[in-house]
Amino acid sequence: MSTPFSIRPATLEDALPIAKAQVAVWRSAYRDILPKALIDRMTVPDREKGWRRILESYETSGRGAVFVAEQEGKVVGFLSCGDQRDDALSDRFSGEISAIYVEASRQGIGTGLMAAGAQALLDMGHKTAALWVLSDNAVARAFYESLQGAQVAERLPEDGPENNLSEVAYGWSDLAELARA
Repeated sequence: MSTPFSIRPATLEDALPIAKAQVAVWRSAYRDILPKALIDRMTVPDREKGWRRILESYETSGRGAVFVAEQEGKVVGFLSCGDQRDDALSDRFSGEISAIYVEASRQGIGTGLMAAGAQALLDMGHKTAALWVLSDNAVARAFYESLQGAQVAERLPEDGPENNLSEVAYGWSDLAELARA
């Protein structure tokens, strides 16, 4: 039996727990995908500052949202979403899921976060959304496909030692359906 969880909008006080969750998941999920030096560069203090800026920006503009998933009083996952930032996708997908991280073995939390994000995007006036994921992240790709995400674009590696990773974009043309997930 899985432990119950709750999902709620993030507050500024969540910047540190979000940063901790992101770094933990980053180090676990990407250890076989990304170079160790790149993984080691992500730190909790840097991510806390970044999340504080993001949360303040969304609070001021109203053009984004962050949700946290809590289980037994601990943030175990989060999602951020807002207006599409990628020109290559903006003509077909006006909304973007900019980050989703969930600690391993958290059955149902990712789906709940995606539904909350989809509803927030709908509330902002978006009907469609997309996200980018590393091509080699098979677990995340399977998750997006299980939620009926369709592969809609690809970015090939650029020159440079840390730019040898390709990405694929998944899109949802009906956020209302995803919000019911």
